[in-house]
Amino acid sequence: MMRIARLLALAVLAVAAPAAAQEAGPGREAPAGLAIVSVDRAEGPGGEVRFAVSGTAELPDGAWVRVLLTYREQLALYATVQVASGRIEVHLGSTESRLLPGEYTVTVAYDPADQEAATLEEVPAGRAPVPAQATFAVGAPEAWDAEHEAVRARLVTVYENLQRLYEQMGQWSSFAISSAILLPFEHEGRPPEPAARRVLNGYLRFAREQWEPSYATVKFDYEAFRRGIFLTPYPAADEALGTIFQQMDLWNSATVVEICKGLGLEVPSGVRDPGPFTANQVREKVQDLAEVAALGLALEGEPWKLIDENLIEKGLIEGDHYRSLSAKFEVTKPPTWEFARAQFDPTVRLRILPPTKAEDVQVAAAMGVELEDFPTADHFEDLAIQLKARISQRWPGYKKVRQRDLQVDDPSIDAEFAAANGLTEGKRPGVDTVFDTTGEEGTYRIRHYALFCRWHKRAYSLLCMAPKDAFKTYEEKEFQETPASFHVLDDPKMHEGD
Repeated sequence: MMRIARLLALAVLAVAAPAAAQEAGPGREAPAGLAIVSVDRAEGPGGEVRFAVSGTAELPDGAWVRVLLTYREQLALYATVQVASGRIEVHLGSTESRLLPGEYTVTVAYDPADQEAATLEEVPAGRAPVPAQATFAVGAPEAWDAEHEAVRARLVTVYENLQRLYEQMGQWSSFAISSAILLPFEHEGRPPEPAARRVLNGYLRFAREQWEPSYATVKFDYEAFRRGIFLTPYPAADEALGTIFQQMDLWNSATVVEICKGLGLEVPSGVRDPGPFTANQVREKVQDLAEVAALGLALEGEPWKLIDENLIEKGLIEGDHYRSLSAKFEVTKPPTWEFARAQFDPTVRLRILPPTKAEDVQVAAAMGVELEDFPTADHFEDLAIQLKARISQRWPGYKKVRQRDLQVDDPSIDAEFAAANGLTEGKRPGVDTVFDTTGEEGTYRIRHYALFCRWHKRAYSLLCMAPKDAFKTYEEKEFQETPASFHVLDDPKMHEGD
């Protein structure tokens, strides 16, 4: 990094130094001269663009000069070459990526630190030449802004995709590490291995089935895009985004290591050593990098932060009715089913389970309330699009059975609020999806019944699931009546006395 900074500093000198600096002062010799005669761009047989630079130098044979190609203060190509008979000839390098429209700068610079003793004797400090520069343009100037904005739009998409990955990792990492800390206290010492492995395996399953595939896709798309262009007009943001990928991978590893450490388990093979960094330290680094990226892309809005899904669920049970005080929803269960507030997933607020004869009996069907946040959703239509995409990407072997947009009766959506937000008075929007998913436990059919919050940033989802061949057993009664009783209580007027 220091070497690149010094090279760029030499390039900047060529801009900052006035022409008068090359003139001799009283009692001083004139500085040696550097000049760029030509900058040639040629397309090679494989489509790559090659750069060659020619110039003159009033320096002794064997003196070293540096040749730099920069674009918007980014060092693109760099070479050193020795002066021969007052000439500089160098093949600067090549690129197979597309040159974006804009102005590029070639700098030829002399640095005493590169020189051998004989050269320093012939070129004392007072005669060291100032850098020389030449510029060339790619594309028509009137097209530059449009091309640059297209690149910005692609980087903004990467930023938003990374923000979603950040939210998911933040929820699960914090939840799993907290569980690993609390479990030993609950057992007054080292917890039983099955209980410990349930915490670790829950996180590993999330990482394997949800987070890592999404991370790999976003990273692949970003790297393919970056390979296609030589340099970007947004260097600070681009560098920050590239580093976020590295840090998120480290965050995942640090989470696994902390879970295992807290529970006294062996770290699974293949997990990257996070070194001295904790998961929280890596998360804070990701937040800092996100701020740099947002600034470089001129994005407005709140910085990345974790949402409140890790709050312990608190609510009131009155017979078959449950009202959440912390997450602001209500639901009524079937009479023979049971509420279960123990959380195995940071997004799950409440589970509703059919009766079983023993704790070790596998539950064939279940219902659960989830909170799913979408910080980049700009309006209700956008939230619906993002939710549908997340459902299809989240569940392995996803196969949609049916899907419809919802307009559910809700008197809290009054005329004033509806008019201000493009809604229908007395109706709350949402999405109702039925789909099949196939994983290690076989094929399940799930009804994902989601209602949107008033600020189009969150979906309150009731999931009704059962093995595919048993779904019809519950479809007409439990999986109809329970969603009908599900309501969101996010109107501030409802909680003025809380």
